[in-house]
Amino acid sequence: MTIDKILEIGIDEKERLFIKPDKERFTLIYRTATEVHWDNNGLFLFSPKPKEWTYFDWFRQITGVTETECSCRLILTDETKWTNISDELKRQITDCQKSSLQNKLDELEGKWSKKYPVVTSSWRNNRDKLSALNIRQPFAS
Repeated sequence: MTIDKILEIGIDEKERLFIKPDKERFTLIYRTATEVHWDNNGLFLFSPKPKEWTYFDWFRQITGVTETECSCRLILTDETKWTNISDELKRQITDCQKSSLQNKLDELEGKWSKKYPVVTSSWRNNRDKLSALNIRQPFAS
């Protein structure tokens, strides 16, 4: 799985949620039949204008599809630009990513804490600095 930074997340003039990744390109994402699309000119993923789903639902849909169908986890960084995003939606999105990181740390700690207690303790104590890293199991089983 690859990891890519989210350069920008916003709501455009057509009222679609968009996510602009740093390096990855998702030109064939339409084939997933998930209503997630790629704008080749602007180099961003986008949702349709929300009807039944909220913008937060579409954020989870877009990032979920890139992760499960394209093997790419999109992550927020301190440099992510927020365009036309309410404070409430920004909070929901950042909380969602923090929760995801917390679950991955719990999983890693459960598996490796007995063998590598200093390392897993360091991960736990520095979790705010780990958000831009690829959190995966670094050791052979």
